[in-house]
Amino acid sequence: MNKKELIRLALMGDKKAQEECTNRGIILPCPICGGEIKIRQCDWDMFYPYCDGCKLTFNFLFDSEKDAIEIANTRPTPPIGRCGECKNWNGGDCYRQELTKSNDFCSYFEPREEK
Repeated sequence: MNKKELIRLALMGDKKAQEECTNRGIILPCPICGGEIKIRQCDWDMFYPYCDGCKLTFNFLFDSEKDAIEIANTRPTPPIGRCGECKNWNGGDCYRQELTKSNDFCSYFEPREEK
């Protein structure tokens, strides 16, 4: 699998792709601004991920650079669902986006609460 496809899968929450990125030393973009995350080393030989763009600092120190990359690469899987199954669906339309059908996949999907 090429690097671009691996990163795309990892950003979508694929745990195996995230692990492969970590093993290859690939650091995913910042989850806040999309900027480049770098691994910094502090004075007492500990490592932490840091984004130069938005200044996001992960509030953890790690014994190894690989452990710092692993936490930077951990992303949740976004929920995927159809508009008609979304809590934003209002019997024929969605207040978050226009011109949707009940079987469309929604980029704003939020599962309905169980009753």
